[in-house]
Amino acid sequence: NVSKILSANGTWSIDERGKLVVKEVEAEQVTTKRFQLEDEATGEIYCVKIVNSEWQKIKGKCSK
Repeated sequence: NVSKILSANGTWSIDERGKLVVKEVEAEQVTTKRFQLEDEATGEIYCVKIVNSEWQKIKGKCSK
């Protein structure tokens, strides 16, 4: 059993819940149900998702 994986230089990690922490992600395609964004001006977190073809923005972290 491994509880956490940390890169040799400390620039990324994966914890026991599968949370990946990195500075930058580059991908051809990403599929997700929701994502969190931080307001650059206020630092507040917003959950963004699409429901019935409409964008929804909810203040606060996304719940599962």
